Amino acid sequence: MWPRPRSLVHLLLASFVLVTLPLLTAVYQADQSMQQLVGQSRHMVTAGIEAARLSQDVKEILVDMERRARQFQVLENPQILALYRGDHERVSHKLTRLHQSTETTEDRATLEQLQSQLNANWTLLQEQPGAEQAARVVTGFHNIHQQARALNMAAANQIDRELSSLQQAVEHSQQQLFVHASLMGPITLLLIVITTFLINRPIGQLDQAIRGLGGGCFKQPIAVDGPRDLAFLGERLEWLRERLNQLEQQKTQFLRHISHELKTPLAGMREGTELLGDRIIGPLTPQQDNVVKILDTNSRYLQKLIENLLDYNHIQTGVELNPEPFEMVELVAEVVAHYRLSATRKNLRFQLPDEEWHLVADRAKVRTALDNLVSNAVNFSPQNGWIRIQIRVASDHQVLDIRDQGPGVPEGERTQIFEPFFQGSTPRQGHLKGSGIGLSIAHECIAAHGARLTLGDNCDGACFRIEWPMAKAAS
Repeated sequence: MWPRPRSLVHLLLASFVLVTLPLLTAVYQADQSMQQLVGQSRHMVTAGIEAARLSQDVKEILVDMERRARQFQVLENPQILALYRGDHERVSHKLTRLHQSTETTEDRATLEQLQSQLNANWTLLQEQPGAEQAARVVTGFHNIHQQARALNMAAANQIDRELSSLQQAVEHSQQQLFVHASLMGPITLLLIVITTFLINRPIGQLDQAIRGLGGGCFKQPIAVDGPRDLAFLGERLEWLRERLNQLEQQKTQFLRHISHELKTPLAGMREGTELLGDRIIGPLTPQQDNVVKILDTNSRYLQKLIENLLDYNHIQTGVELNPEPFEMVELVAEVVAHYRLSATRKNLRFQLPDEEWHLVADRAKVRTALDNLVSNAVNFSPQNGWIRIQIRVASDHQVLDIRDQGPGVPEGERTQIFEPFFQGSTPRQGHLKGSGIGLSIAHECIAAHGARLTLGDNCDGACFRIEWPMAKAAS
């Protein structure tokens, strides 16, 4: 099992070393090949120069020896014989050095034959010094010079062989460098991919965890695999997730509790208001009737807020759909009828669709969405305005538009309009302030069916658009 790096810096350094290692290996191998070629070429030059110099020296000494043999043949002077002896020792020494540097058997045989003949000549002169023996030695120098020329040719051939060997070594080194470069490239690329993955994986896990927390997803545990500092950061995020999850559960429980606690006294208030409004306890004066209407309006609004809180709490815990077939036009008319009284007070006119739209969906969820959208249109519409609800087919979508003549949504708030508890800067008509969760509930109810609730272009007021895929509408 690989040890975990202590920090991201250590991981980066290790990745850098790992990626550069193949390149450093290739550079080292290239350097070794170059040093080997340089050494081989230096040896070739040195050996070639040495062989050529020795061959030339042998040739010159042999000329001197032949001249001394001729002089001794004529003069028979012992001093000339002594000089011949010195030349013989010199040439023997140089032939020995040539023999040591010669590589081929044929060249060595030539050297040995030349040395043998020179030794025989010297032995002849040494044992029987005289003109006759000197003449025989002079005659033998013809063959000796031929062998010397052959020796020069052998030295030249040796240089050619060294050059050929050096050329082969260069070609071999080039092939090795090409093979190493061909291998090092993919290996380096593979190591780059691996190290990039090792670096990006914990960062990606942190990014995913932070996005999940920001999006309100507290169920998925957070675990970060990577350097210890990033793993520790993942542990702190896991602690934060657990804490947020606890707070979310407490909030959900609180909303459920407070909503149900408010509904009980509200039911008594609504019942008392209805009794007063129905004149069960007796006739009312105009002032009393006005107070009853105010109580009825505010109690209905409070009931709407409580229902929104319950719907929001239910959506946060997970939307469960109970699909059933129904007619969208009938559902729209049902929702609009609920707001007839509020619309009459503001002298609003509704333009309802007459197109048929048979839908299979959770009727209660769709009604909740329409209820919040129509409520929003009524609250923001001016006196004597109109609210138009249209149904049409666009490409592979069924579209429902709810338009009003209100002030619309400012450009800077269009991306936030469906966020929970967001209240825009545009004031709504009336003295009651909204809760900011109606549009969020509508958005979640529509999205749970695989459809979309969007905000259309602001032409003359606001336009909320439901885009329902045909496949979803028929399923």
